[in-house]
Amino acid sequence: MKPIHLISLYISSRAAILNLHCGSVLAFTPSPLRHCIDISDYATSLSLGTNSASTQVVPLAWRKPCYRPRSRLFYLHTSDIRFQTSYESKMQHNILVEESRIEGTVDEATLIVAARTVDKSSGDSLCVGYLMQRDLNYEVHVSAENLNRWAFMVYDDDDLLFDQVTTVFHTLLLKYLAIEHEAYEKQRDSHSSDTGTSIKLVLSEIPPRILDRLHVFGISEKESSNTLGLDLELYLPFLNEFIVRNRGTDHGNTALSVMKMLCQRRVSYSFTGKIDSVRKESIVSLQEDLLPSSAVESVIKIIEEIKSRQLLSTNPDSVDGLPSLHLNLISNGMPLFDADDPGCDDEKEQAPKPFSHYISKLTEILHPHLYDNLLPSVRRLVNSSTVEISDVFIRNYGVFNAIHDNNRNCDQKDRHTLSPHYDVTAYATCVMALDSTSSTGKNGLYTIPRSKRMSTNNAALRQFFPMQKGDGVVHTFDILHGVDVDPDLNRPRTSLIVWFVDSECGVSDARQPWLENRTDDISQFVSGLASEIQNGASAETLELYMSSASQGNIFAMTALAQFCNEGKVPESEYQRIIGLIPPTRFLPNDESVSHPPAKVLANALWYHAAIVGGNRVAQNSLAHNLMARYVSTESELSVDEKQDLLLIASVLFTMAYNQGYNNSLESLEKLLEVECCRLHDAGILIPSEEFFASPVVQVLMLSVSPSGHQCEEGSPLPYEC
Repeated sequence: MKPIHLISLYISSRAAILNLHCGSVLAFTPSPLRHCIDISDYATSLSLGTNSASTQVVPLAWRKPCYRPRSRLFYLHTSDIRFQTSYESKMQHNILVEESRIEGTVDEATLIVAARTVDKSSGDSLCVGYLMQRDLNYEVHVSAENLNRWAFMVYDDDDLLFDQVTTVFHTLLLKYLAIEHEAYEKQRDSHSSDTGTSIKLVLSEIPPRILDRLHVFGISEKESSNTLGLDLELYLPFLNEFIVRNRGTDHGNTALSVMKMLCQRRVSYSFTGKIDSVRKESIVSLQEDLLPSSAVESVIKIIEEIKSRQLLSTNPDSVDGLPSLHLNLISNGMPLFDADDPGCDDEKEQAPKPFSHYISKLTEILHPHLYDNLLPSVRRLVNSSTVEISDVFIRNYGVFNAIHDNNRNCDQKDRHTLSPHYDVTAYATCVMALDSTSSTGKNGLYTIPRSKRMSTNNAALRQFFPMQKGDGVVHTFDILHGVDVDPDLNRPRTSLIVWFVDSECGVSDARQPWLENRTDDISQFVSGLASEIQNGASAETLELYMSSASQGNIFAMTALAQFCNEGKVPESEYQRIIGLIPPTRFLPNDESVSHPPAKVLANALWYHAAIVGGNRVAQNSLAHNLMARYVSTESELSVDEKQDLLLIASVLFTMAYNQGYNNSLESLEKLLEVECCRLHDAGILIPSEEFFASPVVQVLMLSVSPSGHQCEEGSPLPYEC
């Protein structure tokens, strides 16, 4: 059987859908809310916290389809709206979900789209909602008036009623997110901050017990700290669980699309009141005008010369293995080259100038600003007079060299991301902007703020630091951070990074003395990373991860899962690990799992980290283990078990990929290949209507939307969280 690749599957599926379901192009009107994206990567067995070659890469590959809209009329029985549907989708429990574009005004607001759930047997509308625009802001109205009138007489399943309300909400939220993303794309290249939009949720006639559940999951009419009107810290774990629980259904796929669009958002960070409420020691501070414009211009001029000569280091980054595009100026407190190096004498005519000349010149320009201005400021921030500058280097993201491209193949050197991580070898860090790429708070350095409830690296929580040219952001080691520059933004992001150490924070001979005597979950996790780098999977490393995980740290759970999967955890510790997580589908609360195999523990830990914490490494790793199980036990599985294993794996890989985890791309390609074999063995023609109706194929097609998210290239290494 000839392999099918994801992009070709997407293209062929669009053509096939036109022919199979509508008969002509004119009869087909795809819903604007349906997206498909490009994907490819590796399923990786990842060991967090070591620089050794412990990353086991297992190649995989696959792809997925879109919805099959149908034209038919329907009317929403509300006082203000009558409209045509743009698609109809099947929901579990004999319920249809219908959506329509509409035109008109209500109370001086413009109606944009409406959605409802309908009982198939009676044709009655159960839950109705619509999206409307008022000036620059939007409102989502959801009503379950008909549920109050009669649905409880027919349905006694709260989950069903709850799913109907959330499905209508997700359908409308997805439309708003698409509008928001389109607005971002229109002003992507602008250097001015956008005015932005916000959304307000209005709930009416919702049964009280359903309303209470919505509030528990962050969906309420209360004002929130973000423009979505949601408590994302509560909503995202719910959304992950909803996606997995409703896998293979259209409302599950709609929720998966919502998560994808949330992960594409670029939200600006506010420097007011973010950190102190969670951890007194954590610091995030904007330092304006650290470098005067004259110094920035001089530095950029030298960097452009270095770029033109391709002198930036392309050695693998310690965080994610991508080309570092890195330029060291100071290492371990010492300049890379002495100022009096003969090779640095400006009076000597040398063509071309040696590398040492550029480094020494940069160090000379920056030295007074770093040591006379920045260092005293950081000492005041952290309240320590013993903090010193350890390392100074320059980084390039985005387009590597748009000016000096010539005939060189620079595409291979472009990098747009740095995976979210904690700093292990620096007590504090300052990142300074050498251009205006970060000025709008949509690109460059971001953080995922620590919440009171949990640790997470879900991309939907990213907040980008707005920095003007010459500004800097100082943060301590316990701030989760990364870098993301829009690949379609046709300009580079160049930054100056300064690492600080403090030898008086604790024991003087410790490698990271600031971690000594710190018992919070992040410090314990970072200590575990440092221990694993030095000692591997030692008893000390395991205990540090256990201590962190016992406080709910998702990253420590992910690291423990990898240890379990590799058989590095003694059986004597199994019960402690079981006590770290609530019962799940992978670790039921019964006698049969009192002594579970290590891989069962690994899957249970990964599942908790994947759903509750939205951890993309856990999502990818669990999906990889499920695929390994499928391959090894295929002959023993029933038809339904085969499909469900592939379906869960496809959902998890897609969730990870949507967060920019490129390791899931080749896995998705391989999954498509496996699903094609399964369907072929069942006598299903590929492609055909039955093929595109496969729930697995539909999830895979969600991964190949042309408007999809650019993922991080390369293989991740242990520092990634």
